[in-house]
Amino acid sequence: MIKFIKSGVSTSPLFCDKLSFVIQYATLAEQSYICNQLQKLSKNEHGHFAGPKGKAKYKCGMAFFVEEWERVHTMLVQASPKSYGDHFFRADFNPAHADPTTVRWLLENILPGGWYDVATRGRCTRFDATVDVTGIDIMELLVCYSGKQLSRAFHKGGRLETLDMGAYAGDKHVVVYDKCAEVKHHNLTHKIKLPVPVGPVTRIEIAMRPSVPFDAFAKASNPFANLNIYSVPPMQSAQTLEFQLFVKVAQLGGLQSALLGLPESKRKQFKAKLDLSSQPWWDPEIIWATWSSLLHSVLQLPDATDEPLAA
Repeated sequence: MIKFIKSGVSTSPLFCDKLSFVIQYATLAEQSYICNQLQKLSKNEHGHFAGPKGKAKYKCGMAFFVEEWERVHTMLVQASPKSYGDHFFRADFNPAHADPTTVRWLLENILPGGWYDVATRGRCTRFDATVDVTGIDIMELLVCYSGKQLSRAFHKGGRLETLDMGAYAGDKHVVVYDKCAEVKHHNLTHKIKLPVPVGPVTRIEIAMRPSVPFDAFAKASNPFANLNIYSVPPMQSAQTLEFQLFVKVAQLGGLQSALLGLPESKRKQFKAKLDLSSQPWWDPEIIWATWSSLLHSVLQLPDATDEPLAA
């Protein structure tokens, strides 16, 4: 059997496509300070205010523009929860699109300890670790995550656009989707249009929900380690009709389910064939090697060291 290599494919550096964190402020003085600062910012004197938002669970909720030009992405800031068990302060935004200076300025003007409170007192509740694979379409891939079943698959016009693996609210929720299709859907319903990638781009996101302090989160294990990605082998190299049908079932119902539906002997045989379509551009260890630097960059801390984040 000949190993199949898909040429002209590249993987982007690891980036964060969504970040959310909470901070507990127990004293009345701190709580009053945050609410007063949000009230001042609501006057829109600095051009960052977008509007009230996120008040279903919090008494105070605002969305601030955090892009200098596009005015598409916002940072949601919430304070004073209606439920006693929730943290007093919560924020979420997209670090890949937000202007770091704007985000820092806003939180410096909202939090009692300024930006320093985020790294030293914050608990990360969501971090979307993301890579873009350029030069290959999602229809050309077979994807599975050890221990996670395909939960949802979205198709349009006979084309696969999105794969969801694992529970949405789980500690690791995996999404693989056609970035070009996602941008086109966005442009249909928004006045400000985003540029559509020239060639195929497949985005791979793992939404981690650790709910731990950032210094503990810095030691997170590689969530991509159990994510297996193969190129769909050319049908002429599939050798048997049985394997061709297996590939079609995997594309429709997920690779993990298709493998589990096989007898053990046949499963090993088909896994060996899939290994011939494993690609050098997919290397979880190389992707995760920049994790520490990425987290420090998102938190706007000095260069990553072995010291705790709070030090």
